[in-house]
Amino acid sequence: MLPPAGPPSPAAAEGSSSGPASTSSVDYDARYRKGWAYGKAPSSFLVEAVAHLGGAQLDILSLGEGQGRHAVHLASLGHRCVGVDASTVGLSKARALANERGVTDRVASIHADLSSFDPAAGGAR
Repeated sequence: MLPPAGPPSPAAAEGSSSGPASTSSVDYDARYRKGWAYGKAPSSFLVEAVAHLGGAQLDILSLGEGQGRHAVHLASLGHRCVGVDASTVGLSKARALANERGVTDRVASIHADLSSFDPAAGGAR
């Protein structure tokens, strides 16, 4: 759970010391350089899931965030989001999408390999 005080600090979250030597067999940096691999719109699953939250504004940790489509959608609903991903290209595009949609104050990113990411320890394990 994220601390309740203030929006996440992109400066504090970006460039975390926890990663990212990814163990994935997929080169997501290469995939994301080709365009918007999954589009800019959130998945229908996410849209349906958050519809049940009502008006509560939450602090959300999005693991495997990729290019930011989910964190940006959640931020557009008023939530504060931290996206974690091993792809620097994906996270750069996530920041650009947040800027495009006017939600940079509610979206932060952490560059980390999820196999060694520990949110309770500030990202490092």
